[in-house]
Formats: sequence, C-alpha cells, structure tokens
Amino acid sequence: MNKLSSHLLEISQKVTGLECEDLTAILEVLETCYSKNRTVFVAGNGGSATIAAHFATDWSKGILESTSKSLKTISLNSNLGLMSAISNDVGYQSSISYLLPQFATPGDILFLVSSSGASPNIVEAARIGKEAEMCVLSLSGFNKSKLWELSDHCLTIDSFDYQVIEDLHSIVGHLVLKHFTEKFGLNEKS
Repeated sequence: MNKLSSHLLEISQKVTGLECEDLTAILEVLETCYSKNRTVFVAGNGGSATIAAHFATDWSKGILESTSKSLKTISLNSNLGLMSAISNDVGYQSSISYLLPQFATPGDILFLVSSSGASPNIVEAARIGKEAEMCVLSLSGFNKSKLWELSDHCLTIDSFDYQVIEDLHSIVGHLVLKHFTEKFGLNEKS
C-alpha cells in the first residue's frame, strides 16, 4: 500500500471515532457560549494555527450567515505583528497567552489546536486560560498529553501522523459549523 492510500485509509478509519462523548461535550460548551454571547479564542502552532484561524472564519461568518448570530470567534494567531512582538519581548512561550487576561472574561472559551498537545506556548495558554476562569477546549493527537490534562474537554485523535491529525481536526471544525447551522439555522443552505 502506498503512502497516499495509507493516509486515506487511516483518515477513513479514524473519522468514525469523531462522533464521541468528547465532541458532544465540546458542542454543548460552544452552544452555551453562543447562547450567552461569550467569545471563543482559538489558537495553534504551524498548521494548527491555520486550522484555528479557519475555525474563526467559519464559526464567525459561516454561522452568522445561516443563523443571524455569530459564534464570536477570535484567532489569537492572526495578528503576526503582535505575536512576533510578544515572542521577541516576552518569549515565544507567552505568544498566545500573554494578552488572554486582558481580552478574555470568565466564562469565555479558549479553544486550542495542537497535534502533539505538548507545545510550550499551547500548554502555557491552557494554564493561563484556566487562571482566567475560561473553559479550555482542545483538539490534540498522539496520546493523552499535558494539553489533555489542562483541558476541560479534549478530543484526542489516536494517531502520531501530523497530517492525519490535522485533517481530522479540520473536519471537527466543519462539524461544529454544520451542527450550528443545522440546530440554529434560519433556513437550509447547501
């Protein structure tokens, strides 16, 4: 079996595992956030940063278009100038968490995306999020990680292949979008 076939096979095997208690719990927390008009802050590193930014786009604009109300989602990775200033002046470990106490209010959501669940800046963000009385949700891979330990709910993809994990994390973001448009939508859109 070639690498392409192997990749597709692993994704197809693992995608059925996405319908789980962890996803249900994450959806329930996001619904509460939506109904209380709270804010979701999303972040990740590398490919996970772009996945988190994609979540912010879909959950803000995509949900608004179908329901007339946005799931207010802000990507903490999208301001490159701010991230590089914090990284340079404070340290990369604080690149995501540094301004959380200033931006977030208790009851807001911190949604972290990390294939390994071990990146120091992601773990630090989870720790600071907990101190700021945020609910910490996460998507991870590998095994139960430090991020898993610090999260209120963590959906872990049982794989050590970064691309498989990232593909499945993207699917979770689309499942959230579909869930909200189906449950709170004004009309059916394709």
